[in-house]
Amino acid sequence: MGWVEDNEIVCAYHGFRYRGDGRCTRVPAQPDAAIPTKLCMQVFQSEIRYGLVWTCLAPHPRVPIPEWPEHHVDGLHHIQLPP
Repeated sequence: MGWVEDNEIVCAYHGFRYRGDGRCTRVPAQPDAAIPTKLCMQVFQSEIRYGLVWTCLAPHPRVPIPEWPEHHVDGLHHIQLPP
């Protein structure tokens, strides 16, 4: 529900602004106050591929994103992938 503005993510609910590294840069309700460090978001490595967002919750991926030669852009097909 938010949006990207000036390379920052803007929260649609609070209006908080976040950089790509997860650091909060603006709190509209308190523009002159110091931004608490607890407002920092945890950032995960992600990539958009095959129309999906792939996210790695570990510090570094252990395996690459699998190749999907059977995937078609016009629709999704059920493909059994190894764990």
